[in-house]
Amino acid sequence: MFEGVAIMTLRDGRIAEYHEVANAVTGLVDMNFAPERISRIAAKHGAALKARPEMARHLV
Repeated sequence: MFEGVAIMTLRDGRIAEYHEVANAVTGLVDMNFAPERISRIAAKHGAALKARPEMARHLV
């Protein structure tokens, strides 16, 4: 079980960009992933998010 959202950018009435964001941590817990493994997965996703160009202004 997890929750998430779909994010779309429209141009001229058509989908130009699409991606999904999900909080899958609850699913990992339900599948009995070790807390250390969940921590590594979360850290990896956090690093990827910080590396996105649009995040630069938030990291000052």
